[in-house]
Amino acid sequence: METCPEHADMMVKVAVIETSVKNTEKTIKSSILAVANHIKSGQAWRIGIVGVAGMVIIQSLILASMWGRLCRTVEVNSERIVVLEALHPRSPK
Repeated sequence: METCPEHADMMVKVAVIETSVKNTEKTIKSSILAVANHIKSGQAWRIGIVGVAGMVIIQSLILASMWGRLCRTVEVNSERIVVLEALHPRSPK
């Protein structure tokens, strides 16, 4: 059975389309794998950034607490100085 020229031409075009589809499929699969690997490797950085942000918040709270305690200490000592100066006034020189 002989094939007509149009049929042979169509078979060549189908083979070209089939090759293009296979190559496109390989490209898509490799792109998906590359994105998946990027997401996996990026997870450690995200955890690190969240950890650093958490530490900044905790250190800010500790700084605020220490600042408050220092201010309270100054207030208490200022009151004591006022009482002591009332009890023992400075003599002029």
